[in-house]
Amino acid sequence: ASDWSSDVCSSDLPLTLEIVAAGVVGYLLGSFSSARFVGRLVAPGTDVTRVAKTLASGDRFEIASASGTAVQLTLGARWGGLTGTLDALKVALPMLAARALGFGVEVEVAIAVGGLVGHVLPIWHRFHGGRGEAPTYGAILTLDPTGVLISLAIGMAFGFVVGNILALRWAPLVALIGFAAVIRDDALFATYVAFALLFYMWASWGELTQLAVLAKKGTAPGNEEIAAELGMGGGLGRAVDRWSVPGDRKSTRLNSSH
Repeated sequence: ASDWSSDVCSSDLPLTLEIVAAGVVGYLLGSFSSARFVGRLVAPGTDVTRVAKTLASGDRFEIASASGTAVQLTLGARWGGLTGTLDALKVALPMLAARALGFGVEVEVAIAVGGLVGHVLPIWHRFHGGRGEAPTYGAILTLDPTGVLISLAIGMAFGFVVGNILALRWAPLVALIGFAAVIRDDALFATYVAFALLFYMWASWGELTQLAVLAKKGTAPGNEEIAAELGMGGGLGRAVDRWSVPGDRKSTRLNSSH
């Protein structure tokens, strides 16, 4: 088993109380909206939490989230990147602080869970938050950066093999669950990643539902459009189309409409 599970907490409080307290602290910190902060700093008066795009098919695609993706689509890649970094740090830094104070990994994971829930359902903003990708990666990079890098390589390779940009985005987390459970033999870490993935997909349900409706109509966007809509960059979608095993496919470009 992982050495993480053998860590000894430095506090005299019962472990259960420490975990609950850590989760509450993580939630309150996670509720800080980096997207709104950056939006007010860079473009006061601009709503960065709701973005509408017109697809090549003429259909509209909406993203209603306070996230780095929404900021990137509204204000540009530089500010979107800053937002994502802040969202990752608001979880990673408290976890590192807990580690420095001698608390066990259970407390770190509780902070990660609380931070993720706070990011998606922030109490300060009527529970309208982001989707959870940045705080999830902030947490897992803090817990096991090597495993994350390996899983990213495996997951991205899988995305290229199947020729699907959404698989490329989410497969690394699926791979990390297997890495944590089988290679590290760490049930706690594997459980956290599984929870984060499911919570992330639940938070993204609005966008996924729109894509499903478009697919049913026969007007689903291609990899390039989806990559652009999700802030991954159309170039990555074109690369998936070009180099995937299913073969070179025609990409479509996204037209903005705010």
